Amino acid sequence: MLDFNIELKGMDNGENLTNDKLKKVLMKSMFKMEELAIDSAPFDQGLLRAGITLFPQILANKYVLVSNTNYSASIEYGSRPFYAPIQPLKEWARRKLGDENIAYAVQAKIAKVGITASPFFRPALSQVQTYWLPQYMTESFS
Repeated sequence: MLDFNIELKGMDNGENLTNDKLKKVLMKSMFKMEELAIDSAPFDQGLLRAGITLFPQILANKYVLVSNTNYSASIEYGSRPFYAPIQPLKEWARRKLGDENIAYAVQAKIAKVGITASPFFRPALSQVQTYWLPQYMTESFS
């Protein structure tokens, strides 16, 4: 499970700021982060994208964004070298490349260097923090 936090620092200082507006900014930011993570997640059969889910916990002013596939952390961060089973690699190579024999080269590469990271949560978080959060703050407090 990957865990991210968006902190709204210094938002309690302005007299025009209200908890309701901050809750709306947080809600919009988290829904945007879910959308961006889904859009940027690598796609094969769609399981990774389908597993990205936002769980609003409204009473706690908290949102939990997760990916429930068992390989999402390896995709996000990459992995150390390991011996990957050949059958899933053959199925992937057949679907993606049209030749299941390429699976052996992929297996050798994973055994030698691991899986290369293909982040989808971290870029979504970064985009929300740098662009969308300020945008939502401006919309809510202008």
